[in-house]
Parts: sequence; C-alpha cells; structure tokens
Amino acid sequence: MRYNILFPTLIAIIIALSVSGCANVTTRYGFDPGEGVYTYTNAVTKEQAAAYYLAEEWLSLNIDDANKVINLRQPETGTLVAKPSILVSVAYVPYWASYTLKIGCKDNQVITTFTMGTLENGTYPPRDAMPSLEARFASLAASLHEYIETN
Repeated sequence: MRYNILFPTLIAIIIALSVSGCANVTTRYGFDPGEGVYTYTNAVTKEQAAAYYLAEEWLSLNIDDANKVINLRQPETGTLVAKPSILVSVAYVPYWASYTLKIGCKDNQVITTFTMGTLENGTYPPRDAMPSLEARFASLAASLHEYIETN
C-alpha cells in the first residue's frame, strides 16, 4: 500500500527537479536583440597612439596567445580587434566560448566592446550565465583602463 503512494510521489519529485534544473540552461541557438554585447567607455589621459600601444601590450599580458587571437591591428585609427575565448559554466560544466573584443582608442577615450559568441558546442550561453559574463567583461574593461592610465 505504501508502495503505491511512494512511487508516484518519487517520480513526480524527479520530474520536477529535472525540469527546474534544465529551465535555466536550455540550449540556445541565438541571442535576443542587443543581448551579448557590452560596451564600456573610459576617459584616458593618453593620446591615441600611446593608448593604442598600451592596449596592445595589455592584450599580450592578459589574453593567452594574444598574437594568435588579434585579428586586426590599426594603429593609425587606434583600433584593435581580437577573438579570444572565455570559460563559461553551464550547469556546473565548463565550456570554452568565443567572443570578440574590440578596443578603440581615440579622442582621449578607450571604448571597449565585448560581443559574446558561441560555446565550443556551437550553442549560445544560457540566460543565467549572462550576468556573470557581463561582470567579467566589465572587470576586463576596468583592468584595461587602469593599465593605460598607470603606464
């Protein structure tokens, strides 16, 4: 008799836990409009050329294999574009994810734009991973700004 009540209850609990656990990590094949792009603008005391070369130096110190991931170097316009990777945790499983980092140095400003790409499995990070990614990108932009200002 207890078996008849216990078994369906146990099945219901397992289904509820698996559905609630998967709700935040559903497979995504794209971002909502405007999602996954983070831009930070910081005033700097350096001229364009100095800020550009310091940004390039910062990349080499903070991004693994910087020479492999930098896709565009334009000192004349103060523009750097790199495509590094970042670890993203999805349901406690780490995945490498690509992103684009664009650094623009001009008019005593450094404009840093991060555009999130896909995970190594071809899908996009889940919605619940986006706030921590945004915080990491903000930290990188702040680190770049500090490096330019102190060197």
